Amino acid sequence: MRTRKAFLFAVAFIAAAAAAALEAAAGSILSLSGEVRIDAFGRGSFIPALAGDSLYRSSVIATGATGQALLRLGGQEIAVPPGSRSAVAELIKLAERKKSLSFFKPLAELIRVIGESAGGREDLSLGTRAAEAGAQAKQEWYLEDSAESLYREAMEKLDTGEYRAALATLARAPVEPGEPLFVEIRRAQGSCHFALDSFGEAELAFADASQLAATSGGAAYPVELRSSLLFELGASRFMLGKDAQAVAPLETSLAGLPEPLAPHAYYFLIKALYASGNARGAAQALDRARAKFKGGPYAERFALGLDEL
Repeated sequence: MRTRKAFLFAVAFIAAAAAAALEAAAGSILSLSGEVRIDAFGRGSFIPALAGDSLYRSSVIATGATGQALLRLGGQEIAVPPGSRSAVAELIKLAERKKSLSFFKPLAELIRVIGESAGGREDLSLGTRAAEAGAQAKQEWYLEDSAESLYREAMEKLDTGEYRAALATLARAPVEPGEPLFVEIRRAQGSCHFALDSFGEAELAFADASQLAATSGGAAYPVELRSSLLFELGASRFMLGKDAQAVAPLETSLAGLPEPLAPHAYYFLIKALYASGNARGAAQALDRARAKFKGGPYAERFALGLDEL
């Protein structure tokens, strides 16, 4: 029996080695720190990763709570954040999508544009409570370690690009759906994850915030905020490759989206429609974009055909 098991194990090992030989390396691990594990061929068997390890499209990278890795895939450097599990094939697809956005603002800079576009984040959700206390007493609401003060502290970190620190601060300010700060805290968490390329977490956060903002009515949340949330949700899904699911929020966001974000929304929408098989809808959206941005800085890009966009 032991001989048979040893034989089967040897056969399996040889088969894995043969598969590896047939699959060209897609990249490698440039550097790492903390706990980083690798499943080289996507077979569910993880081992500690080392700098210089080859990566294949079937590889999976998993990082611990303090682990992170820098990969080279498709000629680009890609950072894998702590507490994540990433398939190399998906990372390559993401890298290709990010590369196609090179003529737009960097994604990390884009989230700051989003934050500024609705006239400032804080007053949208904090204004009601502050108004009840009176303008002169506004600062008294921000007690040390209160949700409001922690939110403000996190926003300062987000605005300076300290995304992980901002997430840690926001985690200390839990709020429930229906509380004044829920939408803004979830939106801020989504923005941090978006900037860190953790688009799955970003999608969840933006979906929570967008749903509550939509059901609360326009009086509580201005159209610019609701449209920006829909754009952020659609953009997260687009970056995840969820093209069909990205279409509806992106299309709906255009009605009230602030001007700096409109080119990005049209681009994501056109690409999502085309990738999901709706070439006619993509062509119609492209025509709308050409008319809207004619003569502007994005006119040349939208002048391209669907296959070149």
